[in-house]
Formats: sequence, C-alpha cells, structure tokens
Amino acid sequence: MVYSTCSMSPVENEAVVAELLRATRGALEVVDVRNSLAPFKVCEGLRKWRVAHPQTSHMYSAYAEAIAGESYDKRLIPGAFAPNESSSISAVLPRCIRILPHMNDTGGFFVAVLEKVSDVPQLSTSKTQESIPIGVETGSEHRCESCIDDLRAYDSEVDADGEEEERQRQLQKLENAIANGRSEQERTKAVARRERVERSGSLARELARYIPAMDAISDEVKSLMSFYGFDDEFPVHLLFCRYHIEMSNDGSDVQSHQGASNQLIFCAEGVAQLLSCGTGKHARRKLKVLTGGLRAFEKDRFEVSARDSQYRLGQEAVELLLPYLRRRVVALHDVADTRLLLNAQGKNAAIAALCSPESAEMQDWSPGGCILLLRAEDGQRVPVSALRTRHAINVYVNDVELPAVKKACGLVSALDEEVAEETAVPAEGCALPQHLTEAP
Repeated sequence: MVYSTCSMSPVENEAVVAELLRATRGALEVVDVRNSLAPFKVCEGLRKWRVAHPQTSHMYSAYAEAIAGESYDKRLIPGAFAPNESSSISAVLPRCIRILPHMNDTGGFFVAVLEKVSDVPQLSTSKTQESIPIGVETGSEHRCESCIDDLRAYDSEVDADGEEEERQRQLQKLENAIANGRSEQERTKAVARRERVERSGSLARELARYIPAMDAISDEVKSLMSFYGFDDEFPVHLLFCRYHIEMSNDGSDVQSHQGASNQLIFCAEGVAQLLSCGTGKHARRKLKVLTGGLRAFEKDRFEVSARDSQYRLGQEAVELLLPYLRRRVVALHDVADTRLLLNAQGKNAAIAALCSPESAEMQDWSPGGCILLLRAEDGQRVPVSALRTRHAINVYVNDVELPAVKKACGLVSALDEEVAEETAVPAEGCALPQHLTEAP
C-alpha cells in the first residue's frame, strides 16, 4: 500500500505512518524503495519535528511538554508528535520518501510504501489495558486512539460514531428549519434534505455513482466483449459505469445521465468492492468519490453495426487489457509505420499507406476501436489505442502522452525530450502476451 500526500507537514506524513505502525503492532512494515527511484532525487523521512499548539502556535517536540506548558486543547493529540528516537518506529521513518520541489522540478510530495507482513493482532479488552492513558508509552507500546478503536469490533449499523452523532444534530437542525422556516421554499428544501439524510445515513452528498457495467448496460458490455474477443478470464465485474450526481432544487440527489455511460472504468478488486458498497441508493454511508480507476473504454460518436461496439479502448488501460484480447490487435512490423502514424499532424494514416504486411488484416475489420503494437527503433513493441475508420487508422494518444510514446518508440525530438521525461509511459516498451508474439 502506498500512502502519499502533496504536503510537507510531518503531522500529515511521518506522524500518520507512525500511528499506522503503532495501531497494527508489527503487521505493517515500511519498505525502503529509495534506491529503486534513481536517478529521481529524493530525501529520507523525518525522525524529529515540532508541533504547534492550536491556541498559541508555540512549537513543542513532545506531547507531555505541550500540555504542561499550555492549556489543554482536544485538537492537540499525542499521535501528531514524533515517536521516541529510541523506538523501533522512529528507526524506520527514514525509509519514507520526501520529494522536494527543487530536486526534480516537481511539486512537493511525501510517499511511504507499506507492506502487510502478518495479520493485525487482536488486542485485549481487559480493564488493565483500557486504563492506560492515551499517549502514554509503556515499554515499546504506545496507546493511541486508533489502538483503542481496535479493542472491539465496530459495527457501523449499531455503534454510534462521530459521523452518526453529527447526523443526529443535523436532523434536529432540519426539524427546526421545517418548523420555523421563513418561507415555504426554505421549509420544502429542509424537508427534502431531511429525507435524504435519513435515507442515506450520511451528510456527504454523492458526487458520482459507480454501477457495475454488467448491471447498468449488460447488452453493451456483452457486445464489447464479443467485439474485442475478450477471453473468459477477463474480470468483467471490475468494469463500472460512472454517473454524475447533481442536487435538484428540492435538495434531492439526481443522476443527471441515464443509459449507457460515456466511459467504462476498470478498478482493482478492492476498489470495486468499496465503490459497490459506498455508492448508490442502497449505501448507508456514502462515499464522496472524486475519481477512481482507469478509463478502460470511451464511447465514440462513429456509427457501427448492431453487432459491433461503439466503445474504443482508453490509452491509460491498454497494457492492462491487452493480455485478455483475442481480436482487434495488430502488430505492425515496419518502423516506417510508427513514424508515419505518430508524426502525422492528425496522428492518422490511410490503411493503404502503411508498409507492414500485417496492415492487410485491418482491411477486413469493421470500423471501431483496436490496439496497434508499434515497433520501436530498438525492436520493442509499444501498444497504443487506435480507431479503425472506413479507410484509415487513427491513433488515440492525447497530446500530453504523445511525447512519452514517441520516446518509447525512439522518435522523440530534442524539443520533446523534456516533456517526455515527465510522463509515465515506460521507455522499455511492452512485453507481449504469448498469444500475440510474432513467429520468427
């Protein structure tokens, strides 16, 4: 698991990592990946820092020092401070990564790579352990709020928490607004919002709703699977339709778009479970999702026959989807075709103008999406998303990604060199799945 922020504050960075290590009691380890990033320049994580008192802004190195010198403030918590330098947790914090803006001409970032090495131990619920004050170190242990939470099983359907308490306060506020609203419009909005809060069990309004594609548009997905020849091992349950959610004048949630989604999102298994449970009308606690997953397919405007698919492959997911495809993939042997397609102003070319013998296969294809395996100057293969039109082939790589694709193909110019360094396409090309490798 990677924990990352765009902050330089140790309270948001090393302090969070230290608290995770305390709470999991040896089940998590910080992995040192600094050497694998070379020549990218990084700094190690901090072991010492000071924390400002919320009321006075005076700086302190330890929690005990802060509460002794100032008045108590609930915003000041032990976990915000650096662990004791003699502790094992402090010793591993340098494995974290700090990226300073001047080093690589980037923003500032913090990165920690965490590996789960064992199950999280169940903590005892004895009164002896519960009586240990929060923030007091006993040997190598450190009792923190997150540890106390782990002392019992938490049931979100039964147990109260901060969110539920806030929901109850909000409900009471809305009841008052309904009874004492200054206008009929205010009272109507309060009634609608009360119903929404009661229904969802959460104050967070959905920004987007993720519905499994097979549930939302099963016919379109089946057509897509057949069109591209996906094999039976493809995890189709990880494909989602993303629908934008708006709030109507009466305060209720409205799904602004119905029917086939313009994009199909591919998610990791864990993310898919979270999205299925945390979005939609059934979800008691709504997830406020800004974005998630990879844009695996995008709906195009071109006309296709009833048996074909309007969805073309998104470039960012091409390498992930490639091993599952059995159709609509062609490996172009001639580097001249790579130059022609990537250097053309419109990133396209007539199929008849291509030099590779393999291009003849595309003549038999119906219009729609496909993958081209372009040959790089060093012989490697670089997969790109493309669209087969009536007489031509269009490469669907946007202008931001294009310099990196050109570099991977050995076509990068001096002017593009700096831009290509900032993008994420691997320069070593793509290892082809066995069923797509060329015969000698």
